[in-house]
Amino acid sequence: MQQYQSHVAALVVETERELRQRLRSVGDLDGIEAAARSVADGVARQLVEDLLADADRVVAEGLPRGWRLVGFRTRSLLSTVGPLRLTRRLYRDAKGRARLPLDEELGLAPQVRATARLQEIAVELCSRVPFRVAAGLLRQVLPRRQVRSRCTGWWPRWATVDSARRTACGSRCLSRGNRAAASVA
Repeated sequence: MQQYQSHVAALVVETERELRQRLRSVGDLDGIEAAARSVADGVARQLVEDLLADADRVVAEGLPRGWRLVGFRTRSLLSTVGPLRLTRRLYRDAKGRARLPLDEELGLAPQVRATARLQEIAVELCSRVPFRVAAGLLRQVLPRRQVRSRCTGWWPRWATVDSARRTACGSRCLSRGNRAAASVA
């Protein structure tokens, strides 16, 4: 617990420094709000990624003895705090099947590219307004990772899918993912 607290404290100090730096170049309330939101989303994203990395370690400790660690796999998920990058352990079970225990524990199917919360929001929004409007609103309110993200362009491409796919709206688009988003996983 002590190690986690020091990690969070360091993250808060780094966040405050980044926010002060961004606020130096801002001149209006919209800029202040955007800078604060961007920094806060970055902190939330980092905390979620760290918590999931810790969850992967905890899940690994409770695995059956016959399972053998093969390596690590990374995966990108879109979430309400922005794109998440997860690194999790890949195992072979006693029968030789490849297993990702963290994905199993979280109930993440291989083809899913967005968290359940983001899927619910997208489906609800799509059920109330036209698809293009919903996609535009999601693009405006969802955070984007400022660095090292290759899936931030996913939302604009999502908004331009053909009309047959548009009718299925959020649930089908988000669960199947997009080729660009799938290539990051």
